[in-house]
Amino acid sequence: MNKIRAYFDALAPQWDEVSVHDPQKIRKILHSCHLSKKSHVLDIACGTGVLAPFLLEWEPASVTGIDLSPKMIDIAQKKYGDRVTYICRDVLEYTSGPFDVCIVYSAFPHFLEPERLLEKANSLLSSSGRLVIAHSQSREQINSIHGGSASQVSRGLMEASQLAELMEPWFAVEEIVDDEQMYLVCGRKK
Repeated sequence: MNKIRAYFDALAPQWDEVSVHDPQKIRKILHSCHLSKKSHVLDIACGTGVLAPFLLEWEPASVTGIDLSPKMIDIAQKKYGDRVTYICRDVLEYTSGPFDVCIVYSAFPHFLEPERLLEKANSLLSSSGRLVIAHSQSREQINSIHGGSASQVSRGLMEASQLAELMEPWFAVEEIVDDEQMYLVCGRKK
């Protein structure tokens, strides 16, 4: 965990410049979350707050971002701290909630024990809450990125159908996208 924290702390100052996200794809991903003005949202591995402006468009009841990198959280706090609650902590050690939506955007390969993340997300969700794991790039593009300098702090992004099977003990999978445009798996808590 310390290796992952150090990796992202080092990248934090330039993250917003080198990490490019398609706003239309992000909006499509968030549409899968079934957000409403009553939603309490947990943005897992929120980084510098990439999702914050898009989540806030939905005017949810609350948005909480959690990330283990203090430098990423500092940047997110400066940008959106007046409207988003930011927490610097490993989500696997987090116990608050419940949330209506947990979203892991552009971060899933960094969870080296994906089953633990799925079980934790399940524990943080309300009885009918949703977990959304997504990237606004294809699996092939993500794996190409993570095969380089990030290979020491990530694993390959599995096929979405494999992730859906992994989610099965905790979630009823409602949507799967794994194409040349994006990657998305959305499940409702069982």
